[in-house]
Amino acid sequence: MCAPHADRHHGPPTIGMFYGIVVPLFFKDKVRHHEPHIHVRHRGMSASVSIRDGTTLDGDFPVRRMKLVAAWIELHRDELDADRQLAAAGEERFRIAPPHIGGSDGNAYRCRGRNASTGPHAGA
Repeated sequence: MCAPHADRHHGPPTIGMFYGIVVPLFFKDKVRHHEPHIHVRHRGMSASVSIRDGTTLDGDFPVRRMKLVAAWIELHRDELDADRQLAAAGEERFRIAPPHIGGSDGNAYRCRGRNASTGPHAGA
């Protein structure tokens, strides 16, 4: 988990943000969806997404972005559950790391099996 973040004066806290997708955490929204879920927003569109399996419960969201959300949920399901429990207890939630595309450190050469000494600028 990343550093804690709460925005009590401007709506629900944002627990995730990646590729223009904002993930606020509402915890009292069991009236419409009777299962653990998150809300996602992107360019004026929004959706509710199951934490259990990453399926869309409600709303309209771009397919490519929804695939990123589903992958993020899969990677961070335990953290999402922990944040929901914190929210239900009235405690501060934690931000959850964005997905890392292209390797853990973002080094494109390492992702292709190279290291800095064999890249195009090696020895420069």
